[in-house]
Amino acid sequence: MQAHGEDSDARQYPRTEALRGAVILDSAGKPQNRCLVTNISAEGAELELVENVRVPPRFVLHVPHDGAAYRAEVRWRDNGRIGVEFLGRESMENAPLKKVVG
Repeated sequence: MQAHGEDSDARQYPRTEALRGAVILDSAGKPQNRCLVTNISAEGAELELVENVRVPPRFVLHVPHDGAAYRAEVRWRDNGRIGVEFLGRESMENAPLKKVVG
């Protein structure tokens, strides 16, 4: 796991500030926790957890505002915030999510 607060110049893609609601999904696509995306880039995001809950090392992050879901891996944790790296996108075709979140 990389240290939180590492030099942002090392990032390949710039981060964009964002305040977007999102949902952390389990491996079956079932919503587990709500969170707020505070910044995002093509390679990852910083999330603020709504509740102080345990988030698994890997999960799917559904961002309804973007119409996207990302396979994500936790890279750091700090007082209710986590940094994640995107491992790829998930299809929104299997959309029980749209009913739950949208």
